Amino acid sequence: MDIFRLENFYFAYPQARQWTLANISFSVPEGSFNLLCGPSAGGKSTLLRQLKPILTPKGSHKGDIYFYDKPLSALDAAEQSQRIGFVWQNVENQLVTNKVWHELAFGLESLNMDTAAIRRRVGEIADFFGISALFAKNVAELSGGQKQLLNLAAVMVTKPEVLILDEPTAMLDPLAAADFIAALAKLNAEYGTTIILAEQRLEDVLPLAHQVIVLEEGQIITQGTPEEAAEYLLQTKHPFSLSLPACSLIQRSVEKNTPLALTIRQGRLWLKDYAHLHPPASFTPPPYTPNKNIALQLKEVWFNYPQQEDVLKSFSLTLHQGEFLALLGANGSGKSTALSLIAGYLAHRRGKIALKGKAAMLPQNPQTLFSQNTVLKDLKADLPANTPEERLNEVINLCRLADLLDLHPYDLSGGQQQRLAFAKILLLEPDIILLDEPTKGLDNAFKESFGHILKDLQAKGVSIIMASHDLSFCAQYADCCAFCFNGQIIDTAEVHEFFSTNSYLTTAVSRMCREYIPQVITVAEAVTALKGHLPSVKPSVLPSYSPPSPVADEPKQTKHSFTPKTYLSLLAVLILIPFTIFANLHWFNSQYYSFFALLILLECMLPFFIIFEGRKPHARELVIIALFCALGVAGRIAFFMLPQFKPVLAIVILAGAAFGKEYGFLIGSLTMLLSNMLLGMGPWVLWQMFATGLIGFLSGIVFKGIKPKQINLCLFGAFCAVFIYGGLLNPASAILSKQILTWPVLLSYYASGLPLDIIHAVATVFFLAILSQPLLEKIERLKSKYVIRQ
Repeated sequence: MDIFRLENFYFAYPQARQWTLANISFSVPEGSFNLLCGPSAGGKSTLLRQLKPILTPKGSHKGDIYFYDKPLSALDAAEQSQRIGFVWQNVENQLVTNKVWHELAFGLESLNMDTAAIRRRVGEIADFFGISALFAKNVAELSGGQKQLLNLAAVMVTKPEVLILDEPTAMLDPLAAADFIAALAKLNAEYGTTIILAEQRLEDVLPLAHQVIVLEEGQIITQGTPEEAAEYLLQTKHPFSLSLPACSLIQRSVEKNTPLALTIRQGRLWLKDYAHLHPPASFTPPPYTPNKNIALQLKEVWFNYPQQEDVLKSFSLTLHQGEFLALLGANGSGKSTALSLIAGYLAHRRGKIALKGKAAMLPQNPQTLFSQNTVLKDLKADLPANTPEERLNEVINLCRLADLLDLHPYDLSGGQQQRLAFAKILLLEPDIILLDEPTKGLDNAFKESFGHILKDLQAKGVSIIMASHDLSFCAQYADCCAFCFNGQIIDTAEVHEFFSTNSYLTTAVSRMCREYIPQVITVAEAVTALKGHLPSVKPSVLPSYSPPSPVADEPKQTKHSFTPKTYLSLLAVLILIPFTIFANLHWFNSQYYSFFALLILLECMLPFFIIFEGRKPHARELVIIALFCALGVAGRIAFFMLPQFKPVLAIVILAGAAFGKEYGFLIGSLTMLLSNMLLGMGPWVLWQMFATGLIGFLSGIVFKGIKPKQINLCLFGAFCAVFIYGGLLNPASAILSKQILTWPVLLSYYASGLPLDIIHAVATVFFLAILSQPLLEKIERLKSKYVIRQ
């Protein structure tokens, strides 16, 4: 029986010009191991997220997805959580607690299981995955491989029927990745768990798959058994064929008609027979002589993070000018820390770092380099002065970014983000480039281009240090390798010497060929020695970039009209809530203000929920409301020492302008209620809730459907602080003080509060001037990405 079935499925992100996924049709048999692969940015992650509705991104779609012959959309959240497991690419993104045992128990607690059942299930899963020794440890103490194994165990503890994984080994070293893949194979083979795995490393996973689906530009280009998919890629000369296992590429470069080898064992058996009949030519690595000039030297460097053991211990390293040094070792061995010290992000405790020239670092998380809302703006943001336009165009085309320039950097795939981050590094024109796992998320076709770029930089005298788990890439392009273990460099050698003498930390080619061609470490070297010809591939047709022509004038903003829902909101805000405040004052003598504050909160939520009528609000919309309330509460508490100098009104005005009047009123009222619970409740709370909520409501009306200018927001904020907030709170002081209300009394109270109102207005203008542009840009992205309408 098929556990999933997709029929003519299409999907497009909001405001996309074309389908991200198009005409997707395939089935996933129960108990099968399914491999989803293909070039970077082909739609793999998007497709996987369609299979768990709670993770499905906003957008338009057509076609059908069935789960056990029933529409997938019919599954409720509890069923999804228990029956469909999902493991992300980024190891840290899925961890939610600080202890290993609590991480394992978290999913079961969420399903409301009893304590005895949780203890039994957690103990069982810890033993199965071999993490019993880690049971009491802090999650932060685990290595990358241990964290990802914990993620897998935490998902499997709920006994899902299908397990979906999005490139889970991208951040792991080769041995940890092999252990993780072995755990998946065991789950599938011994327990019948259905696996759907997106992966770029085909060497280990291709032989395990029952079905391979190759995705390119959102469409399936081939699907079938591993042998069928591999043969199709080779026969069509597809660029992604370069990602096939080394044994398959070597074999097909020499013989065409023998059964295809997919594993090292199969490759060795084939090579044994072939070498017996066709003795390979001898192979001698080309000599390597480093430049005499030293670009970087680390001597006896020690470093530790606060209150932790030493990460680097007497760490010594030498990099020559124009040299490409690969820094290898397991997760947690100190590679990333060493690069951060060289880049100047961290300060070493002892030892010496001598650096000649300018260094630039591509970090493991490329998002740390992004600061703008489009790719093109981000590239231009850090451009050195007097950089010619031709240089920018050259880098854009070199890194294959021409068709991505209008996208937000965070909306790119992992491989695209790596290319963008590398382009930013290239534009800085450094003397030393530091690369931390730069090939993760990249398909082999672009890895080849990336390697050529690095070689061109070397030819210009640029020195390169790359921390990597991609041994094949290092073998092909690096000059020498340094093995980092336990915070020290314990071996440094020329690349051929390094890989041909290691038994485990070596390439698949070396493991396959060393008995017959001892010093061969790359596919190209093996094929040459065997007198074959590498399979040719068709080059990808890439769009080129040229500076855009001047844009046309922006379309005029359309006027908006009131709807019945708007009138209902006005009824609640201008009549119902003032009546509630009057009732508390007149009939209850300003007592029970906590009860009336909650009543006002319910009343201001009424129009908000009416807006949601007829559709299911996504949890992320409620999270946005909670986030703005948290910002307002935190801002009010942070500035509590400064009378009336608070950012609350600015945040509420921006919320109303961006999300609409209902959001504005709810966020304003809720912010004042929550902050007063911390600062002290009193009869004034009702007035503050009403005044602040009303300002958020009016902001939603005034700025509906338009992109507000900073000056207009500032003027509106100043007006609201003096005439609405002050105009309500100052007379309220007279009412609450039991004064006989006359015009002179009201005016005197208003006049006495005016200096503080002016301070409030200045503060609101100040915070709007600082926050409006960056915050509104981020909000617009959220609105378009998650289809949130005013």
